[in-house]
Amino acid sequence: REHLTILNTIDTLYKLCDKHWKTENELFRKGKKMMPYDHFNVSSQIKTHEGEHQKLLQSISTMKKNLITHINTKDKEHFHWSK
Repeated sequence: REHLTILNTIDTLYKLCDKHWKTENELFRKGKKMMPYDHFNVSSQIKTHEGEHQKLLQSISTMKKNLITHINTKDKEHFHWSK
């Protein structure tokens, strides 16, 4: 059960981060329409920022895959007698 709790927590982390970063994207989209004409163009910085979010989401996915692999190979190997 603890393994399942860990994996579910990772899923929750992924969903919360994804939701928050979609909120950030929406706020930027709305804010961009309200920027003064002489405001520094931050579009390229925002693209980099969004790319970092995607990398972090991928890291969360990779962490979950690595944990599943660990559970299926190392834990089962060493705790096969346990239920």
